[in-house]
Amino acid sequence: GQNLTTDDLLGISMTLFGTSVSPEELSISLNWELFEELVARLFEHTGLNVARDVQVRFERNRAQIDLFAFKEDELYIVECKRWRRSITRSLIKSIEPSIKRRILLVKELLSELVGPGSFEVRLIPLLLTVYGSPYFDDVLFHSPLRSLRSFLSEPAASLPSPPVLTIYLRQPLVFRVLKALPLKPSKGWMAMHV
Repeated sequence: GQNLTTDDLLGISMTLFGTSVSPEELSISLNWELFEELVARLFEHTGLNVARDVQVRFERNRAQIDLFAFKEDELYIVECKRWRRSITRSLIKSIEPSIKRRILLVKELLSELVGPGSFEVRLIPLLLTVYGSPYFDDVLFHSPLRSLRSFLSEPAASLPSPPVLTIYLRQPLVFRVLKALPLKPSKGWMAMHV
């Protein structure tokens, strides 16, 4: 027989997602890179533009972001964790400072390079894991993979006190705007829904 390619594995994973195979079983059968790629494809499937493994640099600050998923007025800044353990709130709290730093860095970069204006854009921090229960606090949203579609179907800003950072830019976040920024996505831009 032939070996399966990465695209074959992801195609099978996308087909199995939402069937009788649990997202947890599906996720742990993938390595971390395929898990991130599966998450990227799920975001694309909802119509969002996606960039993986984005290196953000602004002034002397740098950050690596697993995934950007965006449309004109929303930018999900996603940290993917394929941990094989239960996700506790104390574990989430332990990684919140680094996620908050990344969000503020993206805000500074967009404000500086796109420019201030009247177009409202929401930056939405999301920790996506294999296990756990949906949760949010003043820093981030947490969603296990099985709840991602539900999370994306409801506007994040509609929740009481959501951890959404609103900025006002000169123009909406379209593919050509983000591609022009010095983000250096090492895995490439995944979708081009302009």
